[in-house]
Amino acid sequence: MSELPYRQIHLDFHTSPLIPDVGVDFNAEEFAQTLKNAHVNSINIFAKCHHGMSYYPSRVGPTHPSLKKDLLGEMITSLHAHGIKCPIYTTVVWDEHAAATHPEWIQLDSHGRMVGREPYGSEGTGWKWLCLNNGYMDYLCAQVREILDNYDVDGLWFDILMYSEDGCSCNNCIRSAVEKGLDPANVEDRRTHSFHVLHEAMNRLYNLVKNSKPEALVFFNGRQRIEANGERSLRKELKFATHIEIESLPSGMWGYNHFPMYVRYNQIFDKEIIGMNGKFHKSWADFGGFKNKAALEYECFNMLASGAKVCVGDQLHPRGRLEDATYKLIGSVFEQIEKKEPWCYNAVPAANIALMSVNDGGYLRACRPTIHTLEAASQMLLEDHRQFHIIDTETELDKYDLIIFPDKFAFDEEMTSKVQAYLDKGGRIILSHESGLTPGGDKFALDIGADFLGDSEFSATYLRIGNEIDKDLYKTDYVIYDKGKKIISTTGRALASVVHPYFDRAWNHFMSHQQTPPDKESPYSAVVRKGNIVYFAHPIFNAYKKHGNLVFKKLVSNCINLLLGADMVESSLPSTARVTVLDQQDKGRRVVHVLHYPIEKRSDIEIIEDVIPLYNINMRVKVDSNVKEVYLAPRMKALSYGYTDGYAEFVIPEVNGHQMIVIEKK
Repeated sequence: MSELPYRQIHLDFHTSPLIPDVGVDFNAEEFAQTLKNAHVNSINIFAKCHHGMSYYPSRVGPTHPSLKKDLLGEMITSLHAHGIKCPIYTTVVWDEHAAATHPEWIQLDSHGRMVGREPYGSEGTGWKWLCLNNGYMDYLCAQVREILDNYDVDGLWFDILMYSEDGCSCNNCIRSAVEKGLDPANVEDRRTHSFHVLHEAMNRLYNLVKNSKPEALVFFNGRQRIEANGERSLRKELKFATHIEIESLPSGMWGYNHFPMYVRYNQIFDKEIIGMNGKFHKSWADFGGFKNKAALEYECFNMLASGAKVCVGDQLHPRGRLEDATYKLIGSVFEQIEKKEPWCYNAVPAANIALMSVNDGGYLRACRPTIHTLEAASQMLLEDHRQFHIIDTETELDKYDLIIFPDKFAFDEEMTSKVQAYLDKGGRIILSHESGLTPGGDKFALDIGADFLGDSEFSATYLRIGNEIDKDLYKTDYVIYDKGKKIISTTGRALASVVHPYFDRAWNHFMSHQQTPPDKESPYSAVVRKGNIVYFAHPIFNAYKKHGNLVFKKLVSNCINLLLGADMVESSLPSTARVTVLDQQDKGRRVVHVLHYPIEKRSDIEIIEDVIPLYNINMRVKVDSNVKEVYLAPRMKALSYGYTDGYAEFVIPEVNGHQMIVIEKK
């Protein structure tokens, strides 16, 4: 572990063949020295771009027509001379030249239409999508073989390994789907077949690289997804990669919830992780757009705080000179990372809570799945400073004190048996809405201490909260805007009850401007507990994401505390802060990361502009042995501390953006 560099650049170069002066300003020594000055120790450089142009003298595909030098070769030679690693980038499914010269290689949807950019489309980042089940794979492998034979290769970085959600219906895919016993007229079978094609392509390319360069890194981009189970899960593809990378440009459609969620899923695998953002104000190839320094700091430091290495995306100007402003910005952050690295090597994120993954749909176009439910639950736990992993059905449950199944996770017989065994050993679970029901959705799979009676007849109801979970809440009836399930407590204890409105709002019976006010308490429970199980009758996580109502987060938090007692971290931090706990086991350290860079929706994208310091933060952190010292890193400032009942207690004098607190164990 910890063999990958911490300070990386991903350098795009998708350059139209119409550009007349490619590489004319490129100076190999200046290129490498600019990176060295910015504290960069690895950079992904380009061999072939989405336009299908090569940036070396290729005998397989077209070299960019205005390029007069071996740009790839000169970059490699100079970078290696300065001790900078340089894995080589090539595109896979997007190759405009191949699509134009071999239209028979393009993916087809079930209507026979070409997948990707329309014939006259130019907006955004639309490209034609190639199928990997035809002669294009031979062409691609020949290009990769050419690179491996002619250059000193640190690794291959394969981009855009994706199929459309419809699956491919080209003649080759129809034929091979039938040969595999699948029905290509069925969309699920088409998707299954497209997964087979992707896996065969990754296997072929991985072995091509490894048979030539056994020590080379191999990574396939576009495969990140969170899928709870089945042959389509990310687990099935980890054997094709030497490590994991998570592309996540918060201002470029991903948002600031994306990376924290995906990294917590990838943390359960035994592979090194690299996080990738971008220097751009918006997204890839935003020439002249610069990310605010506070935003770049937060994104990079959040990677460190998640146990990941850091990679910042850039795109080289066609003339080949790195932009000074870009590398002053990146260098100012990488210089700080370099100082923090000693407390990051071999640091493993600690987690006592697990969040079961829920995918609301979408997995072939892997980096864009619909995971609103999981994002909602993840956001709630992040704001509440909980230490958690996101798991799938193959994860061992016993390592966690609490498992949360948010809103939409049905229990088949296998999962029911697995969770019951976990409960029998003293495990704790939280279920909500449809989670915990059988696949038919008509009964509970586990004994939660309540009878299931179906859906509520009201679209909006009210919660009357009992004394056990009412901390920091008023004694009143709280509206919940989303339809819940009807349950009646039997052997379980109702922690909150449902209050019905007078009637549902409709065209012929309504009151005032919004939902009808509460009438009387119903016989139904809103939250019920039996032993180590708590069940919410409403989609509490999605409700929080949709409406932002603080009471929903407080209810979940109070139920977590009810089940767990004291948690791993307790502090006086505001919800705008992010807290992670990592263990450097070889050093006998527990390292706490605190970040405070408030995120605002000032435009169509989320913005971080200001660093707002926090002062005199009280914190308790669970530590499994006595404590030798507590100090701030990398400043090495000692803190006064106490150690009581398995917790280190101290005051953080200041958090100015990012602060690491190191707890050295005896």
